[in-house]
Amino acid sequence: FDIPEQERKKRDQIRSELICADFKQLQKSVWIGYHPLPEDFVLLLDALRLKGKVHIFSIRNEGTIVDD
Repeated sequence: FDIPEQERKKRDQIRSELICADFKQLQKSVWIGYHPLPEDFVLLLDALRLKGKVHIFSIRNEGTIVDD
């Protein structure tokens, strides 16, 4: 996510929710978790009007790229 400094309180709230959902910070503004985010998280994004500033990706398979 990339939430502007002017919305720091919202950004801190999102970080707190991610930590509670057992997500870890991979790098600045990038978080990783091994299970889906709770539906309440998406509802919170709506309530805080942040949906356009947060991108959620789902990766179903993990592994190493193999060059044949």
